[in-house]
Amino acid sequence: MNANSTWWGDSGRFLDRHPELLSATSAVRGFGGGAEWMHRAMAAAGWRMPPVGDCGKYGLMGWMKYGICSMLAFLAAAAAWVWLGLWSVPLAVILVFYLAEAQMVFLFPEALLGRRSPCLSARALTQAAGGSIRVMVTVLPIAAGMLGAGWWRGKGREKWAQGCMAVILWHRHVALGRRGFSDDYKASPKLEIGSASPLFLRRESVQLAGTGRFRLLWISDLHWRGMSDAGTLMSLLGMVRKEKPDICILGGDFLESLGGIPLLRTLIRAIVRASPCVALPGNHDRGPMLETIASMVRDAGACWLPDVQRFEVSDGNGGILEITGHTSPVKPGSAKRVFAVHDPAELDGGAPVEGTLVLAGHIHGGQCVLASKNGRLLPAAWIYSHAWLRRKHAGAEWIVCRGAGDTLPIRWNCPREAILCEIS
Repeated sequence: MNANSTWWGDSGRFLDRHPELLSATSAVRGFGGGAEWMHRAMAAAGWRMPPVGDCGKYGLMGWMKYGICSMLAFLAAAAAWVWLGLWSVPLAVILVFYLAEAQMVFLFPEALLGRRSPCLSARALTQAAGGSIRVMVTVLPIAAGMLGAGWWRGKGREKWAQGCMAVILWHRHVALGRRGFSDDYKASPKLEIGSASPLFLRRESVQLAGTGRFRLLWISDLHWRGMSDAGTLMSLLGMVRKEKPDICILGGDFLESLGGIPLLRTLIRAIVRASPCVALPGNHDRGPMLETIASMVRDAGACWLPDVQRFEVSDGNGGILEITGHTSPVKPGSAKRVFAVHDPAELDGGAPVEGTLVLAGHIHGGQCVLASKNGRLLPAAWIYSHAWLRRKHAGAEWIVCRGAGDTLPIRWNCPREAILCEIS
């Protein structure tokens, strides 16, 4: 079977290097014992594992997982028999069972890592691995290897361990891959549910009057809830580490709940260690949450833009980049100027912006893009006049970010993103 599955072959070679894992299969009993074995195998694969805890819950989890898959397969078999005939029943059972299992193939590894919602994070990883069909195509050879000739040759436990190890190695590859980002638009999935996929890094080049060259990272609309958004945090940290921007601007709508505070604090502190950081509020940042975010920004050593109205960064060669908000007048001089606002409508009748760059967010690209006409994103442009990605307006260059997160985390043809602006 290893000819059909890279993970199957890799897992066999891994177990050859760890014979103690094969020996430990003799003590495996039921789903709880299997979870204990996977816990040990994941540690050997490089994970820092929390305590395994009560194995009884893994027994319930296993019965739930395979009960759902079996029930759906039974229903598919009945429907196939009625509509297509007896010949179609085995095919229907296999396809539907493993299509259902594809949604939960990473359930046990995620639960063993202590995820708060292992079902949701397992489903997110299925998306990150390429979607249900691609995951099912990968699962089938592994399942065939586990259930195949090894049993009547007396190697059933060995093949079971090899199949579980294949899932563990595959899971690690997908889970660590979430921490990356991509600047290839075509690599972004059409359908996104949650924050499973790596962020898209959109690159823009802008020429402004004044001296100096700057690299600016614009991050807007995080909408973080808790640890389920850790993948987005890792993507952003990867961008900062690799791209080394001269300044990062956080454009508001930071949190949906207090559970996202540890992630936001980690992000701001990491950015401040790498570059100057400016933050401004969004329409979701209000009440006690607003002051919590502002205090977090100040404590980390970043600039809370409402405190100062204007922030300057130098390129070391006499060039100045000035970051300002929508209520600040343009300061005379040779600095390159950026207006940072959350909602582009904030500038509709306000501050002079001619010859500057306007960075905005808020609209999320509409989250569902069915068409683009003359640069307008449809259907969002029927409601929001600023549903563009980039355009010249009121004498300025406007760039609107599709955002790194959502209140309702569903998107179609509208990747979550951050923007790196090369300003010259």
